[in-house]
Amino acid sequence: VIKCSKCTRKYHPVCANLTTPFQVAAVESYPWSCPECKICCVCKSAGDESTLMICDGCDRGWHTGW
Repeated sequence: VIKCSKCTRKYHPVCANLTTPFQVAAVESYPWSCPECKICCVCKSAGDESTLMICDGCDRGWHTGW
């Protein structure tokens, strides 16, 4: 089970669309945010969520304009 560092909700990795051992290891290595709390690593804001791209490897988010 993984826990969101912002809202503290707990997720099974598969329920959070983290399906590989690499993805699970990646999110356990930093303060992970669930899909509802996800923000951009650069501007630290959700901003325009339609431009927030999530990395398939580490599950971090970046706005496509950066």
